[in-house]
Amino acid sequence: MRPSARFIPALAALLLAALACSLPPASPAPTLSPEDAAASVAATLTAIASGGSPETGITPPAEGGPTLTPTLPPPPPVLRVAYIKNNNLFLWTDGIGSVALTFDGTAQGALLSSDGQVVAFLRESVAFHPEIWAINTDGSNERLLVSAAELSATYVGSAAEAPAGIGIYRMAWRPGSHSLYYSTRPLYEGPGYMGYYDLHSVDADAFVKATLFTRDTGGVPFFSPNGMQIALSTPTSISLVNFDGSNLR
Repeated sequence: MRPSARFIPALAALLLAALACSLPPASPAPTLSPEDAAASVAATLTAIASGGSPETGITPPAEGGPTLTPTLPPPPPVLRVAYIKNNNLFLWTDGIGSVALTFDGTAQGALLSSDGQVVAFLRESVAFHPEIWAINTDGSNERLLVSAAELSATYVGSAAEAPAGIGIYRMAWRPGSHSLYYSTRPLYEGPGYMGYYDLHSVDADAFVKATLFTRDTGGVPFFSPNGMQIALSTPTSISLVNFDGSNLR
């Protein structure tokens, strides 16, 4: 005989009641004395203040190792831009405008130092024989840094393969200084553009000069923001070196 529809809910209710009676009674929540509660709160606050977990009180280790404080050079107090127009060197200053710094029509490749006080530029009075010059941004102390003869002396190779002259592949000021770094390239009468991947430096104030790397042992220089490291780029590699040429890797 099939059970009636009213009998099924009643049977289910009886089964649930029997099951409830067979379960163990729930444990009462533990009670803390005022002293224990105060100690627990104090431990939690201490863990949170030290960066730990409120649940465990364990302080996690710092992620990524020690925190490094950047040592970047301060920006120049006035916004300035050096540029070439009609083969003369100009300086634009925010709030003032542009003024000409050279007038002989031989300037090329202006580069402003990080403090905005000195401009390095190329001057090619004789074809295929450029020179590196510098001038203060107030128009004073125009001076020769590297002569055409000195650039020609950096050439490493046979006399038969010597180019018409030696030019500059790239110049870079060391941040926070007036030390100018440069790599060279051959100048030919015909087409072609390549670098020698060397590296030289000259101090625009003290005129101290150095060859850090000869042909094919250095690279095109790019400084780190703090001026302590140089990335050297070649067609096949990127290396790092200290600003004084040590610890090449």
